Amino acid sequence: MIAAAWRRLGIALHLPDRDGLRRALPIAIAGLAAIAAVAAATGFARFDPMPFGWTWLRYAVALAIVPSLTEEIL
Repeated sequence: MIAAAWRRLGIALHLPDRDGLRRALPIAIAGLAAIAAVAAATGFARFDPMPFGWTWLRYAVALAIVPSLTEEIL
């Protein structure tokens, strides 16, 4: 049973070959372009750099800690 789990983990972590990456690249570029277009059109994403300081540091710490704690709680 453990051998089967290791085998499945190895298959899941196997990187695709060059041909697979070549086929996936246009799909990834089109998807990212569509996401960026929708985010920019709806105002969800905007370029508004924040000056470096305590506020930036608080956000960075929160972004590093909150997702992992949420995952563990769920």
